[in-house]
This record gives sequence, C-alpha cells and structure tokens, in this order.
Amino acid sequence: MELTFSKEELAKASRQTVRAMLEELDKESQVSVRIDSDLRNALEVQTQAWKYKNISQTVRTILSFYFLPAVYKLEWKGKDFTKLMQGKEKYSSDRIRANYFLKSLVEYMALLEQTKQASREVLSFAEGTEKQLNAIIEEMAGKMQKAIQEVESKQGAE
Repeated sequence: MELTFSKEELAKASRQTVRAMLEELDKESQVSVRIDSDLRNALEVQTQAWKYKNISQTVRTILSFYFLPAVYKLEWKGKDFTKLMQGKEKYSSDRIRANYFLKSLVEYMALLEQTKQASREVLSFAEGTEKQLNAIIEEMAGKMQKAIQEVESKQGAE
C-alpha cells in the first residue's frame, strides 16, 4: 500500500524530519500512545542498542525512518550533487543535511536488516512448529480412525 501525500505535506514533513535529525529541538507537541509490554520491551532494547537517552527518541527516529523515502523523493532525488560537493564551504548546511540524511538511510537499512533476520527466525520457528503439529494431527487422526473401525467391527459382530 502506497501512502499519498500532497506536495505541501511532503515538503513540510521533509523539513521537519531533516531538522529533527540534525538537532534535538524543543518539542512543541506530544503524542501519547498505548502499546503492549512486548513492544515497549523491544523499544527499550532498541534504545539501548542505539545508545539513546530514552524511548521517545527511539520512537521519533523510527517515525522519521518511515518518511525517509518521501523526503528523498521531494528533497534529494533531483539535487545536483556535483554542485553541492563543489561548493566553497566545506561544511555548508546542505552538505551537513545531506550527510545526516545519508547516515539516517544507512541506520534505517541496518534496522531493516535486523528486522529481516528476526522475521526469518520467527518464520523458521513457525515452519518447524507447523511440521510438528501436522505430524501430530496425522498420528491422532490415524489412531482415531483405527479406533472407530475397531468399535464398528465389534458392533457389527454383536
């Protein structure tokens, strides 16, 4: 499913995402969500892995990751990187923003790779369990069928 945003919404998200990635700004609003304990534990583990101060910072990072493709499409895809890198200022704001954006992309890829590995492990467990359950079902169905046949043969003999 592809999300659809207006150019204005994407431009606003782009500016906000890049700004949030560059520095920790005073937060103007707060969003509260209820999550189950397993998700909270996963967020705590990720917070420690990234060496962040708190879960809120981790959640903000994950949310910004979600918008990275849209930010790229709006802000960086058509950018003339030759011109950007030939600029006189070694540490121009555009270069710094580009570096932070690239860093965020690499971090997102690392998170996706971790997620894929965890998914492979869960899938492997599920497939193994499925095989065990199918074997148990076949065994029980066979025993029940045999028992039914025995009962029917005894009733037919009476």
